[in-house]
Order: sequence, then structure tokens, then C-alpha cells
Amino acid sequence: MGKGACLRPGCTKPAKAHGLCNSDLNTVYKLIKKGETSWEELTKAGKASEVVRGKVKRFFQGAGK
Repeated sequence: MGKGACLRPGCTKPAKAHGLCNSDLNTVYKLIKKGETSWEELTKAGKASEVVRGKVKRFFQGAGK
């Protein structure tokens, strides 16, 4: 399953994690480290997606039955 394009408006790079491309992901990590935002704030605002990994991800995709 493809992840699609980055969630940042105007960015057409492929999303890698949290719905963001590598460049935007690095920018967000820096902002979080400075305390200027959080993953929760970004997710609520629709600027990042939640990450579900491993068995939980397979479960939500129907493979965990």
C-alpha cells in the first residue's frame, strides 16, 4: 500500500512517515525538539498522520484476524 504524497500543501514528494516527506519530517522533528509543536497538535490539525506499526498495523489492515 503506497503512502501517497506529503501532507504539506504544495509538496509533491512521497510521504515517508506521519504522512510527511523526509524534508518536512526533519523540519517537524526540529520544531518538536524546540517545543514549538507536538505530534498530537499536528495530527489534530491534519498536518501529520498517526503512525501505526507492526502487529497493530496488520490488525487494522485486516491481516490480524
